[in-house]
Amino acid sequence: MASYFDGYEQFRSTDTSNPGTFMRLAGYTVRGAISAGLGRLPASIGLYTLNSAYERDWTWGGDTLTIGFACKQQARGALFGLKVGDATGRDVPHVVVYTDPVSALVTIQTGPDQLEVGYVTPIPTRWYYYEVVMNRATKVIEVFVNGKSDVAFTLPDVLAASAVVRMVFNPFDMLPAFPADANYKEDTKVFDDMYAQDGGRLGAIQISGRLPDGDRDTEWGVAGPNPTAAHNQMVGRLPPDLANLFIYTGTNDRHDSFISTAKLPDNGAILAQGLIALVRKATADPVSIIANIDSHTVTLSNIGRNWEYRYAQFTTSGYDRAAIEAAEFGVRSVI
Repeated sequence: MASYFDGYEQFRSTDTSNPGTFMRLAGYTVRGAISAGLGRLPASIGLYTLNSAYERDWTWGGDTLTIGFACKQQARGALFGLKVGDATGRDVPHVVVYTDPVSALVTIQTGPDQLEVGYVTPIPTRWYYYEVVMNRATKVIEVFVNGKSDVAFTLPDVLAASAVVRMVFNPFDMLPAFPADANYKEDTKVFDDMYAQDGGRLGAIQISGRLPDGDRDTEWGVAGPNPTAAHNQMVGRLPPDLANLFIYTGTNDRHDSFISTAKLPDNGAILAQGLIALVRKATADPVSIIANIDSHTVTLSNIGRNWEYRYAQFTTSGYDRAAIEAAEFGVRSVI
């Protein structure tokens, strides 16, 4: 069962107007200007949209697909959409979830006069956790708000039949044409704590990102003006300096690993843990990286010549808050 989690912490940037540059390295399509700022939890990062959207493709791995995300709206409007391919606009076959500027209710719409309205009235400037569950066998799409079912509607045939669908966060240009007296105007929304998976809901989740701030194994080299600098200062900096500050190796089976003194915000259930690596190769030869958390490993194969974020998920068996905070994590070269 495929799953994907993103708390957007890796897109923290001093250039808050342009995290989209790094989002594209993580496989997102970005339309318009995205900014990064305070997220759902203290010291966390959220993505801010205004006449902008970010998208990600998903390959169906079964009949059910669930997408969860936290969102805070300054004013009512777009939340989430699903379509096929790059084209956008209200004339493209799609389904869109939004809070209606007139009724204030969560609404699912697939075309003119093809909609269903829920019961919840999300209040602007407050965080809500939305989960969108789609079943391509029954052709039903259902929206949950803060863990409770709110509204369901028919999933369009074109989306149910497509092998790959595209998730759209803040589908502002896919909304219906609201009446003039609605006084609708696109406003800022903040997104955080997203997951997608084949299968059912996880409930409202929170994602914490922990940057390395201590070295363990230091078998890779340091690029930069000081070759003896701490390795964690190369890989734990945001935004990254892709041209000048990084770790590297041209030798097989070299391991660099780190620890983090950052604490988790609470002692909730651990649903997933992962490692994110921003990587590229500098050779025509095949290159892989073995990512690890403690003794658990995941191989990241076919590293390309261009910088890209690679996500590795690991078992949570045997891990609690203390074990995660004490974990050693890193990468090993396969050249």
